[in-house]
Amino acid sequence: MVRSLLSGIQIRLEYSRSVLAPTMNFTTPGFLEQVVPTEQKSFMMKFLKSFFLTLRERFSKVQSPHDHKAAVGDNEKLTRYIFSNRYFSRQPPRVKTEAYMPSYGAVSVFRIDALGQAAIWEIGSDLGRKRERTLYARGDTKAHDARELGLDIRPDEPPPRHANLIGWPENDKPRQKVIALQIAAAATLVLKNN
Repeated sequence: MVRSLLSGIQIRLEYSRSVLAPTMNFTTPGFLEQVVPTEQKSFMMKFLKSFFLTLRERFSKVQSPHDHKAAVGDNEKLTRYIFSNRYFSRQPPRVKTEAYMPSYGAVSVFRIDALGQAAIWEIGSDLGRKRERTLYARGDTKAHDARELGLDIRPDEPPPRHANLIGWPENDKPRQKVIALQIAAAATLVLKNN
């Protein structure tokens, strides 16, 4: 990738040198006086714009290890924000099956690896404000908990760090409920401190 990038830069520099060289005045030793007509200034601006856009495009394709549009790893932590007190129990503390029942073939989760508790709750609070709902709790799981049951996790931004649990059995509520029950059993309930 770097070699192709450098060859593209070299070709553009050689072309610009051939166009701009006739306008350079080398009469005074140690001093370059540029005499660049307006049309060649325009060419140079187009070249520079193209050059920097190419650089940005090439380097933006490189994924960082914290790129949340990348595939979800099996050990990655996921959370399901809970906006209804019907979806969890305080005694015994647990996430209920209904929290993981799919709506339109998916369950919304957020990727929380490398985040502190305050940042995790802030994402949920922002979501609650936008939906005008109260955030009560969250259910934390790992991606492999869903994959072991035949589901997959697809990144789905915006909002940042959002993903969906997909691959639910279609038109089969009893099977969906069994899967949701198993995910809820693996989830850790974390209550929001007000």
